[in-house]
Amino acid sequence: MATFAVLATVVGVGAPPMARLIVALPAAVSAAGYLQAWLRFCAAFGARGLSNFGPLGTIDRVAESTVRGRDRFRAFQIGVASVGFGLAVGLVAVLLPL
Repeated sequence: MATFAVLATVVGVGAPPMARLIVALPAAVSAAGYLQAWLRFCAAFGARGLSNFGPLGTIDRVAESTVRGRDRFRAFQIGVASVGFGLAVGLVAVLLPL
């Protein structure tokens, strides 16, 4: 919804097509949220080497370095995929003949 709202605003004020690239930001943030939900993985925790499999509010440090490395790589993958999706949406917005 935020992506469409930003696009509608940019088109509504008559901004040049390159200004529509701004829709990449909300699209990337949305993609990150959906990917984390789909993968059932928190990229922020993975990047910092943390886990929370205990009671609500309990945060533990991941002890094994190999597991921390895999978690950091998964967090990186989510970040790259989110940015890629956001840029793709932004490019489509720029190319739309509005």
